[in-house]
Amino acid sequence: MGKKSKKSNKKSNGGKGQQQQQQRQQPPPTRSSLRLNPNHTPTDANSNNTLSTANATTTTAPTNVSSTTQLDNSELKRRGIDPTTGLELETCICPDSTKCKELMWRLAAINDESMFPYLSLPGDPAKPNSDTGQHMTGYRENVFKHLYAEVIGDVVEGLPKKQYVALLHFKPEIRKHLISTLDQSRKQFKWRVPVDVAYANGLDTSDLCKTPDINGEEGKTCFASPNQSLKDAKREIQEKERLYNEQKAAANPSIAQEDNNDNARSPVRKNPAARELDRLEREAAANPRAAALKQQQQNDTIESLKAEIAELKKMAVTTEKTHTKEMESQHELLTAQLVEGGLNRKALINDDYHKNKPWLSKYLYGRPWEAHKAIGEACFGDIVEGFTCDVNGEGEITPFEKYSIVCMAARKGIEQPAFAAIYDRSQPSISRYWKEWMPRLGKIGGFMSELSLEMNHNMVSIDDCKENSILYMDNGEMYRNGDVQDVDKL
Repeated sequence: MGKKSKKSNKKSNGGKGQQQQQQRQQPPPTRSSLRLNPNHTPTDANSNNTLSTANATTTTAPTNVSSTTQLDNSELKRRGIDPTTGLELETCICPDSTKCKELMWRLAAINDESMFPYLSLPGDPAKPNSDTGQHMTGYRENVFKHLYAEVIGDVVEGLPKKQYVALLHFKPEIRKHLISTLDQSRKQFKWRVPVDVAYANGLDTSDLCKTPDINGEEGKTCFASPNQSLKDAKREIQEKERLYNEQKAAANPSIAQEDNNDNARSPVRKNPAARELDRLEREAAANPRAAALKQQQQNDTIESLKAEIAELKKMAVTTEKTHTKEMESQHELLTAQLVEGGLNRKALINDDYHKNKPWLSKYLYGRPWEAHKAIGEACFGDIVEGFTCDVNGEGEITPFEKYSIVCMAARKGIEQPAFAAIYDRSQPSISRYWKEWMPRLGKIGGFMSELSLEMNHNMVSIDDCKENSILYMDNGEMYRNGDVQDVDKL
């Protein structure tokens, strides 16, 4: 009973089983067999027509779509083949291959053959040191630099043996030149782009090819680098889809109406800025006159702000010029006052001037003018190049004058702007003298404080030494009370 029933069931299902067996015997379509020829045109899933985007004509296509076809389409997509256009997808080696593949599916859906196939990176060269080998290695490193922002050695691990890069990673102009070089028989001349195109599309000297181009010239071409972000690629694809849909609508107006209905039913966008844009568009569509007036008001406000900014800039320039003139005038006035009062560069280094005004050197340096010069010569004459007390107060500021400046600053606390006026130099220049000579003065002062002498460490004049029976030096000889002393017996 059971056997008979089983046999009858087998017999009754014979037709279906035979059909399934025939389907299993048919080989699945391969990736290569589904590559499209250049004349392939996209099929519209909502109609029984095949669109020709070139001339907007239609041709008859099959009218029946069975469940088996749906299964086949699913299998094709699993294998990376668009069921409608037949374009093949690979896995890009970029860091975000998932998002990259989503964009490539969109390109396949609109049959954009300009973005297919993928770029296959060159492998390890047989002769690494040859021009061709260096070019192949250089291009691989350049691609990884742009995709991963790091050197090839840090990224190559874990990648498949065949490495593909989607063409959407290349900017349109670079992509065009890249594709044009792929027909070159020698790999040394592939993957190049002229430097002017490269620099105009964001590349720089670090992307220059290191080997001669097809004309035997170096430095004229850059690597065709994948420097387009996925964000920019998405915008490019959106524009391609828009053009495709326009051509599609021109070929079949009923499709455009269905697309409009789909857009009307589209969900509210999540981005707040996008929602605000939608709201403004709806308001403009509902009341165009009010929208135009509002736009005009905004334009007027912008123009008013621009005029105000321009006026403020003019005022700032005028104020700066006025301030500069005031500063120059004050500087000239101060300089004139210093010259009239005798406190100027030429007077400060003039022997006759100090002889007529002996109090000035004691006030500025704490010692007579001759003593100030003698101490400078003794301390710095042999260690500072060009140090001499015989100066005329003209030309470059001399080492002796710089030494005198810091001595006055240390004793009287005269500030840098005053010195700038006296010596007719900028304040930054006076500041440099400060930094150069203050440490030297401090070092000499430290040495002097460590000396063990019978006299007060404060400097006094030779006349004071004579009057108070104090040892003093004059012309290289040691004196006391006007008599030369034997240094060895002291």
